[in-house]
Amino acid sequence: MKNYKNCIKYSCILLFSLLFSCENKAADNPKIATAYPTMADFWNGNADWQLYYNRYVSNWHAAAGTTLRVVNGTWYWFQRYQVDGQDQLGTECRKSTDKGQTWSNPVKVINPTPGTPWSRMATDGDFYYDAAANKWRCLFQSLSVAGGGWTCSYLERAGADPMGPFTTPAGFTNPAIDAKEIWGRIADDPGDDCVKIPGGKLNQVYDEGTPEIVLQNGNTFYVTFHGAAKVGKSIYGFRGIATTTDFQTYTPAAPDCIMDAYDSNKWNVAWQGDLNGNAGSIGVGAATCFKEGAYWYTLIEGADKSLGGTAGQNWTFGLLRSTDLTSTSWENWPGNPVPTFTPHKELLEWQYARLFKDGGVTYCAINRDNPASDRSFRIYKLAWKSTAHP
Repeated sequence: MKNYKNCIKYSCILLFSLLFSCENKAADNPKIATAYPTMADFWNGNADWQLYYNRYVSNWHAAAGTTLRVVNGTWYWFQRYQVDGQDQLGTECRKSTDKGQTWSNPVKVINPTPGTPWSRMATDGDFYYDAAANKWRCLFQSLSVAGGGWTCSYLERAGADPMGPFTTPAGFTNPAIDAKEIWGRIADDPGDDCVKIPGGKLNQVYDEGTPEIVLQNGNTFYVTFHGAAKVGKSIYGFRGIATTTDFQTYTPAAPDCIMDAYDSNKWNVAWQGDLNGNAGSIGVGAATCFKEGAYWYTLIEGADKSLGGTAGQNWTFGLLRSTDLTSTSWENWPGNPVPTFTPHKELLEWQYARLFKDGGVTYCAINRDNPASDRSFRIYKLAWKSTAHP
């Protein structure tokens, strides 16, 4: 009996020692100091993207134009829908209460409406819950059956539930952003980067589109948006930023593009040049941005040939960061483009990425459209590499 008691005693001592040792190792190793990896861990090579959810979609429009927001633990997924096979697009919403594993049936939140700037298309926008005002705000690309090019329109919905119609607030005039309304005040200085790029000169950049509401500071909202410029056979891409307090008037928040071809040209891609015979990338397009720690991280499209989509072109995603959201000089991730979201010359295969967090976990929702192999809506989560986190 005595020997049995001693065995129990020494076993407890050994177990306590092992636990104490593990705690000390975790405290001494910065790679395992947090439960979940951050964007900084990915930047430093200690984490990677792991497939979390994969949903087959039937056509090109399904899942395109994705926005995914988390409010009070519920995930809301906004996406395009096509009106009965016609050349009309609207936006619908699904929700998930189990972190994206299952989704509700879709509810249409913006329909193409006769007599509005979105009578033909209402898509590729951003939905943002303003907790202080207890309402959802939506800024989206709008196109009228009357023509006139793309604009951006603004709608709202009261309360924390976005599963229903969004409407124009009283006294508001849509479209919220006319073509060139903001770009006409950005690409206007000979010292700017973008004016040195084909299409970047004053009044050549248009299509304030794929807007993202990235920051609310009191009553001021920071919105990023793409720009396009057609010169010859190619369309060139830019990304800008502006502020607004009412979503009716906008002020450029940076004196130049925040990202353009100078950024994507640094990626490790054998850029094929544009359709006009010039070398290099044609620039950048849709993007997603959020803040983590001291840095703002942006995952953004970069392409060659044309932003309009051309067979056999490179259409990739790169990651950049800056401590200043309005900076015009962002730091490129050394491994750009991000391998997980980089096809091998598959036209527009990866599109509409959206970074978001829930419960400390970092996710990326993205649409994949490869008619030959896979059409799907996917969610990836940031996971430790086995060498970085035992």
